[in-house]
Amino acid sequence: KKGFPFVTLIINEKLSKYIPFDPEIKYMELRDQKERWECIKSSLFTLFPSHDDRPDFLFFESMSLGIPVVVNQSNDTLLDYCIKSNGGLWYSGLEEFFEVSSLLIKDKFSNICNYKINEWENIH
Repeated sequence: KKGFPFVTLIINEKLSKYIPFDPEIKYMELRDQKERWECIKSSLFTLFPSHDDRPDFLFFESMSLGIPVVVNQSNDTLLDYCIKSNGGLWYSGLEEFFEVSSLLIKDKFSNICNYKINEWENIH
């Protein structure tokens, strides 16, 4: 956040109990589909830090809207989706996470992740 003052972190209110209050963070509960999609479309990337979660709606919604996903490399399932779809990046530790997120933030209009909806049939 310090190097990127224009970036706003948005987290679901359900997760806010795990993160200390910070006035720079926007805590919100996405109440309807339109609000959810607007939030996703305005994102630079969507983070999935879990080691063992399966893909969920947010994961696929982000990819379908062309928003890169960033996943923990130890999550084999999400990593496999990122590699096959070219729809995201991954990290293995805190230093790599900062490198990946900085890359996406600095180059917010890049084509790093050239995911296309018509490539879905290539994902198994």
